[in-house]
Amino acid sequence: MAATRRVSPVAWAALFALLALLFRVNVPGIGEVELGEHAPRKHGADALAARDAAVTSGPWGVYDCPDKLYKVTHRPGGRDCLVLIVSKAGLREKTAFAAKRDYVQRMLERDGCVHLYRDTHPLLGDDYGRDND
Repeated sequence: MAATRRVSPVAWAALFALLALLFRVNVPGIGEVELGEHAPRKHGADALAARDAAVTSGPWGVYDCPDKLYKVTHRPGGRDCLVLIVSKAGLREKTAFAAKRDYVQRMLERDGCVHLYRDTHPLLGDDYGRDND
């Protein structure tokens, strides 16, 4: 019978710490966010697109919501909105998805979310929320 090797608890802890670093992204306006498995498992490519948009599009779509969540929105070229929802406790991703603009607007208004980096609502205007003069 072959002998089995035990892996030390310290080695497991080091491995989990390394994996935690690999599954974190810097979301402008929020900070380092720990990614979860729910979003890509349930929402597939839409979740990955929402994550990418949250990281690359700057802090312009960050909302602070009284339900202890940050909601990061992005509207690429008039398409559906991409949404990343992050728990303020521990900065953990709760979900990420694509949704119709009207749905996202209603969600933000219903939840009493406050836009952190602009005086206007970025979903209301053209060109990612910037009104054309």
